[in-house]
Amino acid sequence: TTANPTGEDAIVVRQPEDKVASEVWLIGQRIRELLAKETILDPETKRVRPITPGDIAILSRAKRIHSVIAEQFAKLNLPVMV
Repeated sequence: TTANPTGEDAIVVRQPEDKVASEVWLIGQRIRELLAKETILDPETKRVRPITPGDIAILSRAKRIHSVIAEQFAKLNLPVMV
């Protein structure tokens, strides 16, 4: 961790150098942002609520990317089911 300009601790996570891993890492970063501050209308309760990991799905054409997703999401502390 390191102090950011506001004086709070920030977790620094380095972006991987491999292109596919880097793209997956960016997707993971965006998901972290969504989970931190976005809301959705729950279709069952008809109420607005925070987004949860179960609301998000990633589709890929190739199975070989699944291990990259699992690896990069683990680094970002994001739950994943492959």
